[in-house]
Amino acid sequence: AETLSWEVDRFGLTPDRLSAAGAKSGDVQISLIWFNRNDVDLWCEDPTGERVSYQRTRVPSGGHLDVDRNRTQSQLTTKPVENIYWPTAPEGTYRVYVHYFNRWPGEPTDTSY
Repeated sequence: AETLSWEVDRFGLTPDRLSAAGAKSGDVQISLIWFNRNDVDLWCEDPTGERVSYQRTRVPSGGHLDVDRNRTQSQLTTKPVENIYWPTAPEGTYRVYVHYFNRWPGEPTDTSY
């Protein structure tokens, strides 16, 4: 099996935010950070076509959305992160999506990630 490792951490902040949020890791880990209190969602479609998201945080292949920040107005943070991982991942293609879900009052329209 081919091993693929790909990382983009433009700001050097991802490990600290993941650790603070208690994020888990595995064969496949996909994480997202952004810089305001808006709700940005991370989705991933696994090789079987199942989608991990806030609507379905666990899928049969083992994928799990274990960190979902800024989902509700009562738990907003200015250091948000989302994390999806597979402890033991099936081989194949994973499709990753970022969805700008909600702009909270007082936050800018643009959200960099």
